This record gives sequence, C-alpha cells and structure tokens, in this order.
Amino acid sequence: MVYAITDSDSTTKIRFITLIPNDIENKQKINDIYFSVQPDTVFFRGNNKYAEFNLMKPIPESIEIISNITTFNNDYKTVAQGSPILDTTDLSRYLKSERWIDSEHPEILERAQKLMGKNELSTVKNIYNFVKKNIKYGGYILEAQGSLLTLKTRKGDCTDYSHLMVALCRASSIPARSISGLTATWRTTPKHEWVEVYFDGLGWVVFEPTQGHYANFNVMENKYVSISPSGHDPDVMGEYFYWRYTYWGKKPEIEELFYSRFSR
Repeated sequence: MVYAITDSDSTTKIRFITLIPNDIENKQKINDIYFSVQPDTVFFRGNNKYAEFNLMKPIPESIEIISNITTFNNDYKTVAQGSPILDTTDLSRYLKSERWIDSEHPEILERAQKLMGKNELSTVKNIYNFVKKNIKYGGYILEAQGSLLTLKTRKGDCTDYSHLMVALCRASSIPARSISGLTATWRTTPKHEWVEVYFDGLGWVVFEPTQGHYANFNVMENKYVSISPSGHDPDVMGEYFYWRYTYWGKKPEIEELFYSRFSR
C-alpha cells in the first residue's frame, strides 16, 4: 500500500489515517509489516486496526506500508467442516440500518420477506442467489449508492452488491456486515467489498456476492485480505472506506498505489 504525496510545498501539516491489516483468527495472519514512515500511533476500534500519521515539514513524498500476510479459506464449506469460532460480543449493530444499508426500508423488508426460507441457512442462500443473479455489474462507481437504489436499479459495483446482501440479511434478523479489503489478484483494482454473515453455531462466514469472481454459496477463492473486519466505522473514517486525511495550509494531493506478490 503506497500513498504518494504531491503538491505539498505550501502544506504545513497532514493528519493521515489508514486502515491496516490485522490478525483475524482462521482468516489471516500478519507475518510482518513495514512502514517507510513510522506512524505516530496505531489504534483499534473493534477489530479494525488503524495507523495515524501526523506529517510535518518536510512532508515525505510517500507513505509505504508492506505487509506479509498468510490468508485462509473462510467460506461456508470450510467453516461448516471446521471448529466454530463464535463471536461473544454484542451483535446488535449488525442488525441495524445504517448509511448505505437500508435494512428497515419497506421495499427492502418486502424483498426480504419474499426471500425468507424455512430456516436461517435457506434464507441466506435465497438472499445470496437473488443478489448474485439479479444485480448486473455496472463497473466501478465512485460513491456508494446504497442498498435501496441498488435494489431498484438492479446494477452496481462490489460495494453495492455487498450492501444489498447485508441489508436483506439484516431485514431478515440475521447479523451481517460489509467488509472492505483487498484481493491478492485483480484486474483493475485490488480494493474490494464482500460480505460476512453470522450463523448461530458457526460464527462469521465469508461470501462473495459480486458477479465476475469465482464463487458460489459454498466456496470462494483464497485471495481476500480484510482491512475492516468490524465493518465500516464512520466515527473514524467518516464517508471514506480505506483512508482519509486532514490538512493545514494548501491542500496536498494524495494518490493510492497497490502492489501484490501472490503465491499459493
């Protein structure tokens, strides 16, 4: 993860915050992490891990973060055959409506009712298959449009697929969250969104609802690196998903660059 900083000659200070990968049991192990510029602080909110940099003159030309990560399959087939890891924290936040996830809107509730199965598992299957088959991939969209608009237009990008699946699960009283992260292989960008659903007796299970990725309800590729395991936290990131900054003086330009060396 490289953040290139330019046009900062008249900038006096930059406060830069970015999500960074964290250890997640049975999902990913951070073997090593390197910072070209040492963060002033590293802090947690839930399971999300953040690095904060307070950059003063002379402001560096870039911040480079290199992580060596081992990832593990965490799809339904893998979790169902393994030992469950149950979440003992309060899951109520993953049942509520929030920005982009309109789980209490009448149209979302109506669609969720139509997808209701005989039990929790069949309901999630119905939701997954509905989103996967009925939403057309519309290419990258700069801003999230929200689950309601995605349901109405029947198109979106990975963020919109994920928000709709999460909204329908929550509308069915099933805890779910949208995960921001990176894929180890990609075509245009490694930034990606996918879904985690909490099953009684199994714990959190990962799903890939977006078209164009090798996945079905049971299996996914092992290429996903979560950087927001607790989901989006607006108190830290505001409307942004991966990183944000505040500046004093003239506004600098910051561009993100990603590189990956992937081995099985």
